[in-house]
Amino acid sequence: MARHLFGGTPTDWTMNLGTPSTTSGFTTAPALAAGPRDLTMWSAATSGVQYTDLLDASGAAVTTITSADGSGTLPVGSIPEFSGPDGVTQMWADAGGGVRYKLVATDSGDIAAQAGLDAAGAVADLAVHEAEPNPHGTKLGDLANVTAPPSDVLGRVLAQTGEDTWGAVTIEGAAPVQSVDGLTGAVQLQGLYPRRSLLAQAAGDLTSPLMKVVFDHVPDSAETDLMQVSQTNAGTEAMTSWMNERGNWRLEQAAGSYWDHLLLTIVAAAADPATSGWPLRIERRESGGTRTPIGGIDPTAHYVTSLHTWEPITVIDPDGTGRYSASGTVGPAELGVRLETDDVVRMQGRIACTSIVAGDAILSFPTGYLPKSSRLVTLANDDGAIVVAELTAAGQLVARTAVASATELSVDDVTFAVVEAPQDTGEWTIDSVASATPSSVSPLPLNYSGVAGRMYVVIIATNSALTTAPVGVTDTGGNTWNIVDWAPQSGSTGRRVEMWYTVATAGFTSVSAGHAADVSRATLLEITGHAASPLDVGDADIRSSSTSPAPLNITPTVADTLVIAAVHANGNTVDQITPSSGWVTLASDAGGPKIVYRTDAAAATPVGVSWTFASSTGSGHVIAALKKA
Repeated sequence: MARHLFGGTPTDWTMNLGTPSTTSGFTTAPALAAGPRDLTMWSAATSGVQYTDLLDASGAAVTTITSADGSGTLPVGSIPEFSGPDGVTQMWADAGGGVRYKLVATDSGDIAAQAGLDAAGAVADLAVHEAEPNPHGTKLGDLANVTAPPSDVLGRVLAQTGEDTWGAVTIEGAAPVQSVDGLTGAVQLQGLYPRRSLLAQAAGDLTSPLMKVVFDHVPDSAETDLMQVSQTNAGTEAMTSWMNERGNWRLEQAAGSYWDHLLLTIVAAAADPATSGWPLRIERRESGGTRTPIGGIDPTAHYVTSLHTWEPITVIDPDGTGRYSASGTVGPAELGVRLETDDVVRMQGRIACTSIVAGDAILSFPTGYLPKSSRLVTLANDDGAIVVAELTAAGQLVARTAVASATELSVDDVTFAVVEAPQDTGEWTIDSVASATPSSVSPLPLNYSGVAGRMYVVIIATNSALTTAPVGVTDTGGNTWNIVDWAPQSGSTGRRVEMWYTVATAGFTSVSAGHAADVSRATLLEITGHAASPLDVGDADIRSSSTSPAPLNITPTVADTLVIAAVHANGNTVDQITPSSGWVTLASDAGGPKIVYRTDAAAATPVGVSWTFASSTGSGHVIAALKKA
């Protein structure tokens, strides 16, 4: 808004009024121009608000206006030109005489002229706006849902028929509606997700995803799917594909369309195997964020089990006997290993030997390619003989057959698995073999092939301090599961934690960990070296909010026990929970519980874990000592 001008006209004066007198019925009073006089400006003839945001003739800010004293260019008593507040076109002036007089902006003519121009422009703009076919770009998706009775009369459209009512009306001269958004027949306009089309996406238009779903959490498996596609066969509805709660596609054959391929990729006849994309490519996300191709189906439909590059074997003759070196023969592949599918390592290359002495370490494997248990293999030499060697868990190829003369030893296409072949030796072994996906749905499934005779422990943790009784643990082999202990059993402090165990009398394929209705986690441990009745002593308890809760101690009654301890302190990941020294960490879900063990606890001596958390929180603790066979 703009300021307007006041004063400076022949009628703008301050005067002194003399004593009135009456002659022949007429009353007169002398009026003499007087100045200087201070004038205040107001919003009303009486009361009102004083205007103090004024500018004098020079543009300086003032709160009052002073009439001329005759010493300048203005005659005495004249009110000089000044500017009022923004947007004000009339004010009442008060010189202290008890009466206020209205001053009207002197640029009123300019205001009226501009208003006329603005009105004419607005009329012209409105005419152009109304001539547009859809001036506001309104779409069906922009409209609010309304309720109207159905109509079977062709050509009617939805319209407002009253203040709060809608109905189908006929528009004079309008052609009947044949389709809506490309759909013909009965079209439902009031849906949860109106159908839309994106047309004419030109090059460069796609600068952001057309559809994006962002969750502020990791969706739980109990949440519903993002999208579902179903078919109905013989009156029975069945899903054929769906996008689950985390956006992963799932496909399933259904009755009535068993012939349909669940996954079909079509390769062009002109595809070049060297440059064309693959119908199926599998890559692995490395820790640094890069992606490494590890397999798939190439454009010629060959199944490729590994795309790992060959890793050179550089440590030959690790004991320095001088009898072994990389072959310099032209033709054979260089010494190396690579990882293939199913944790299988393949070797290639030859070794030049001046002789072979049984027990010699011929070479050492690069890190990541070591066998986890010893394996005997047969190697060929260039004399046609067979040499027996052992792949050791320490990562060496050790000769078991002696050869007195010089020879070339081949390791081409020797393969071995880098998986462990566990054997019950009577010593303690403990492994974390399965963790359930966190869920509020009970029970949590722990899929693992259990072996009869081994001991299994399940640790269940819940994200709150529930005090309801434990639900129980079962498995597909029908084994009996016993509870070590659980907490809390009263109050509302800490976190819920339970420990269960069984010595399996039958194998199983899955364990079901029951829990109360809250987000819970479960981890399955496999143990060997245990006694027939393995539990020595166990305990569970809770701790209030702290970053260093007091340890929960137990006292084993015998020596050589395996002590297992777990803590749940959600708000901290397992990487943010640190045990005291001497404890070995076992794998579990990133959100907990944190599980550790040790095998050096002494009899009749208290043992427990001093935990340290990154964030202060309540926690649930459980610990048990197991007796050795």
